[in-house]
Parts: sequence; structure tokens; C-alpha cells
Amino acid sequence: RVRSSAASDVYKRQELIRSPIVGIFYKAPSPDEPEFAAIGDRISKGQTLCIIEAMKVMNELKSPCDGILRAVNGINGQLAEYDQVLFEVEKC
Repeated sequence: RVRSSAASDVYKRQELIRSPIVGIFYKAPSPDEPEFAAIGDRISKGQTLCIIEAMKVMNELKSPCDGILRAVNGINGQLAEYDQVLFEVEKC
């Protein structure tokens, strides 16, 4: 099956950000603070996207690229598996 040029361009610009560890996924620094990033936000390389808690250690997951956040696949307060896609970013 041949991809169309437009679909191919979108695929090339998409960055899947995966969990580097197993742990609890948190979208915000604390329950009473805003999320690190929301769908539609422009994000920068190195920007914190979430925290993954593993063995009582809070690990920040940072964006590897500049772009627009298109999807958040992690569920706040739920387990994130190793290599699970947590975010989808359109690079720009």
C-alpha cells in the first residue's frame, strides 16, 4: 500500500514520546497545579511533559523536540509501562 504524500509528510513530522521506565504517570506537579502541557500546546525541546514516579523517585519526562502536542496517551495517576507511548507531538 502506497501512502499519499500528505500522509507521509505528517508521519515524518510525528514524534512518539515513550515512557523510559515503569511507574505512575502524573500530568501535573501536584493535584492543585496546572498540567505541564495540554493537547494543542506548543512545546519546546527540554520542556517537562510529565512526571513518572518509580520507587518513590519523581522522574521528569522532557520533550526531545519542539512541536505541538497532539495527543496525551497516559492516564493521570495510572501505571505507565516501559516503552508505552505517552505523548504524540507534531514536530515543527
